[in-house]
Amino acid sequence: MSSPLFDQLEELVRQSGNGSQNTAQVLQDLGVPSATIAVLDDGEISSYCISSIGDDPDTLFQACSISKPAAVMAALRLVEEGHFAITDPIRPLLPAEIVDILIDRRTEAALNSVTVARLMSHTAGLSISGFPGYPYGTDVPDVATLLKGTGNTMKISFSSLPGAEFIYSGGGITLLQCIMEKATGLSLPEIMKKYILDPLEMTRSFYQLSPEETNVSRCFYHGYTETEYKWHCQPEQAAAGLWTTPRDLLRLVKAVQDSLAGTGVLQKSTAQTMLTRVTQNIALGWFIGSKGFCHTGGNMPGWKCFVSGFQDLPWNAKDGEIDEPVPKRSGIAIMTNSAVGLPVVFKLFAAICYLKNWPLVVRSSGGGDAIAPLAAPAGTVIREEWKDWIGEWGDNWRIATDQLGGPMAGVDGVMLLLKPAAISPSPCGKGQSTIDLLVDGTELMLRLGWKDDQRSVELWNGALASSSTLECTQQETSTR
Repeated sequence: MSSPLFDQLEELVRQSGNGSQNTAQVLQDLGVPSATIAVLDDGEISSYCISSIGDDPDTLFQACSISKPAAVMAALRLVEEGHFAITDPIRPLLPAEIVDILIDRRTEAALNSVTVARLMSHTAGLSISGFPGYPYGTDVPDVATLLKGTGNTMKISFSSLPGAEFIYSGGGITLLQCIMEKATGLSLPEIMKKYILDPLEMTRSFYQLSPEETNVSRCFYHGYTETEYKWHCQPEQAAAGLWTTPRDLLRLVKAVQDSLAGTGVLQKSTAQTMLTRVTQNIALGWFIGSKGFCHTGGNMPGWKCFVSGFQDLPWNAKDGEIDEPVPKRSGIAIMTNSAVGLPVVFKLFAAICYLKNWPLVVRSSGGGDAIAPLAAPAGTVIREEWKDWIGEWGDNWRIATDQLGGPMAGVDGVMLLLKPAAISPSPCGKGQSTIDLLVDGTELMLRLGWKDDQRSVELWNGALASSSTLECTQQETSTR
């Protein structure tokens, strides 16, 4: 069902097209046949789908790596029941068959020092970052087979030492799955149903699709070309096997927020531990900051998704971090069926934050934070202060005025117009916030702000999810 928020979002998407397209066609041109969106606002969830292939808000998508924090939450419920502790070494907790796969005399000391928490935080030093899955309708190996390296991934091994660094490891989460199954005598789907899916009323969430289930999306390479197989199957269920909807993902987010308030499926102290930084921006299962938690997902051949929950987590604040208020009991989930869907996911995420006047916080799962937002609504006025950034930046960038006095920017004399971006400005010191301008027709954004009491320009490349800071090489006198 539509709402004022989703109507506004549709208009932002529509205006980024050529003027004659509907919203679904614009998303197709951006690379996405279907995008389902859910918004949690003060505890209430609403959802919407933009699709050129007939999908709807209840259509199932693969949650991909968002399966990991869901599995970690179930594992923490087992911890609370006394099955094992997060500080326990994993070797005694694993089935003997799996231990035999892991044993290598050269790294046996490393194996003996891996704890459950190391698996949850991707700090065990283990390999296999992700799993390609197995095409729908083909034979799917069991977990032991794939960990041995006789499936379509390498044998699990140590890439580093336990505790030395963050190394994203779907292999490590698969070991966690083995621990959970041995501890309970249940399969991973049975564990998830008992401890997470049923208690949270995640009624559109499954690890095995029923033969009668027909409302399932299918994968595309981009907006117009379907993949050879509808989807791949993931025997690594804890790491990548969840089928769900954005609405159900926000039920998971809400459960985390409720747990922090003492009314959720986890004890408050457990939830706080789960969302406490281990290293960089990773906690247990979730990527975190001081203002929330999130996870990105991507499965072959064509699934991309993202979920983020807003939450004050002051114990994760870094020195010098500028405090921003965040909405209570709120979050966003977006799922797509495209191999190139992630840039669109973050365009929509930024647009929702912009429309809700929410800060753009916690949107990275270990990769780059830079995105290329949609353009702000037609008629949006750019603050006059932008003219204070006129000049030369970096090795070859220039910000200037066009013939009508508006902003433009370019490199080596190739100048393109700048448009206001549909992205929440960020506080940047001196009591000011950033001015965010899209380089028209590209995946670039210039973020004009302040750093160390000096004007700065951040160059965001949404296609690469990368950013860089441009130093001023020649400041021109402001014309305002």
